[in-house]
Amino acid sequence: PRLVLVFFFFFIILFIFGEKIANGVEMTPDEFLDAFQEKKTSFNSTIGNGIPKILHQTWKTREILPMHESYAQSWKLCLDESWIRVLWTHEDMESVVEKEAPYMLNIWKNFGKWIERVDSFRYVLLKRYGGVYVDLDIECLRAPILPKDGDCGVVLSESPYHRVQNSVMASKPNNVFWDEVIKLVMTRADERKQRKTTFAENLIPFLQKKVPVHNSTGVSLLYSAYADSKSYICKLPCKNWEGRCDACTSSLSKCNPNNATLDKISETLPMFTVHHGTQSWMRDARLADHRLLLIWIRISLMITLVGILAAVHFRIPVFTRVTSIFRRRNNASSNDKPIYRSRISLTTRVLIGTPLILSIHSMIMSIIETELATV
Repeated sequence: PRLVLVFFFFFIILFIFGEKIANGVEMTPDEFLDAFQEKKTSFNSTIGNGIPKILHQTWKTREILPMHESYAQSWKLCLDESWIRVLWTHEDMESVVEKEAPYMLNIWKNFGKWIERVDSFRYVLLKRYGGVYVDLDIECLRAPILPKDGDCGVVLSESPYHRVQNSVMASKPNNVFWDEVIKLVMTRADERKQRKTTFAENLIPFLQKKVPVHNSTGVSLLYSAYADSKSYICKLPCKNWEGRCDACTSSLSKCNPNNATLDKISETLPMFTVHHGTQSWMRDARLADHRLLLIWIRISLMITLVGILAAVHFRIPVFTRVTSIFRRRNNASSNDKPIYRSRISLTTRVLIGTPLILSIHSMIMSIIETELATV
């Protein structure tokens, strides 16, 4: 009986604390910064190449989208107790940028879209603290194993097009590559600011030429920095880290020529992660912030379009003047009866006008939502 009681209490303790043991240490950004500053927690545990076992993720708030919850849970199950996990929110980012990259703060604040601030924040984060960054739409299948190459201080995930992307990034602290990336972010922001706008663009802001996020802070910028960099950088093979890249082969033509062993890694290692590509940064998550505004716009726009249709049908004076130029031959008879009087019935006008209104409504709302989606 005593042995049974011992096993019973053992399993109770394992059930209560086992998840914490398996999940590693989860910290808020403030706890992480305090621990890093005061060295309360050992950051010497590495995944290889001097890259600390710190998992960074970012989101608007601490409440992530339901579609991402299972992916976040997968990382808890993948990582052991030697890892530290941190979820950075929009509220946490400005203070880090101000402290670690004050020279970039004004540019960071003036970015027109939050995703640009988040992208550049990630580069500052990896520059200062190192670790592994992964997007929230990436599911962990097994604990990551990075290339065991002592010179490989930065590791970037390979895209299906044999380039690099910022969905998975790993680095040891203070790697010079991130200085190059941050410098390129600032250069492109200055170029955009100095670009001269036309009179029409100043009059109608919608006509202004917009720089895609990929080019200002995202994957295209990262690839440009990677292609021009003299740093020693490794790529994580697409077939092991992307999970949805039929275009990928074991050939990593764009990788540093000294990393010949990476071809063997892609052939011998299993899949570590799956990138589900929800692109939540681009549309649904951003539009949720403007839900009430969009409802108001939809209602107002529909009322306006229906009002225009009604005004045309009932010949309200202001519209009668506009349409009268198409009916100038109205004195053909002695009774001054117009020859070209419209004989279209109300039903016909409704049948014609309804699809037209819905088409115009959809087109305008599409433009508005596209503008709000990446704010």
